[in-house]
Amino acid sequence: MSNSTLSAIRGRVRTRLNEPTPGFWTNANLNEHIQSSYVSEFGLYLRKNPKLAAQTVDLSYTALAESMTLTTTGYTVGRITLVEDRTTIQPGVVLDEAETKAGVVTEAADPEALTNPTGTPSRWYFERQSSATTGVLTITQKLFLSPVPGSTRSLRIHYAAEAQALSGDTYTTGLPDDYEEALICGACVLAKIQEQVPPGILQGFRDQLKEAETRIRENAGGPARGPGRIVYHDDTH
Repeated sequence: MSNSTLSAIRGRVRTRLNEPTPGFWTNANLNEHIQSSYVSEFGLYLRKNPKLAAQTVDLSYTALAESMTLTTTGYTVGRITLVEDRTTIQPGVVLDEAETKAGVVTEAADPEALTNPTGTPSRWYFERQSSATTGVLTITQKLFLSPVPGSTRSLRIHYAAEAQALSGDTYTTGLPDDYEEALICGACVLAKIQEQVPPGILQGFRDQLKEAETRIRENAGGPARGPGRIVYHDDTH
């Protein structure tokens, strides 16, 4: 298992494309293609390893904060399935999901009061914001609680995982070697589509992708690869 960095993956893609230094494709171009292919192959990885799709993260939610940035390592939150308030009891008290952000914020802020009302949170709302940097998405994940907690709360967030944004050259894929090979082949296909090469040439790259994904299916019955054998870039730093 290699867990290659974005820069290493990009270098391997450039080798396949026979363009070792930026020419037709800028680094940002290739980063975008790599991210798209990465999301596809990471999704395949989770489908074949369903236990990895269900993740948890513990969060110390700051007192008097309307929202907190939810930081995860290796996996991005696709959707939250459960929020436990474990401040006073474990397993924790399950909080209700708010249908809209407005429903949470308006409950947490009283325009006629000098300060926001506080209390024991009973509802939550999750929001993701994204921006493009270096050809890929940087995702900010925020959790809102209502009412605003008067004291620090210990939360456990249960969520469905998805691929993280490869937001910098040191970010790693968290994928076994065979999935990385498919990732590289997929990025090359997207690059050749951008180049608008003749159909025969494009088909050759698509055939390489098909062969790589066939090897993944053939190896699906092999030893399970748990998260303990995956080394991720820690995006908290």
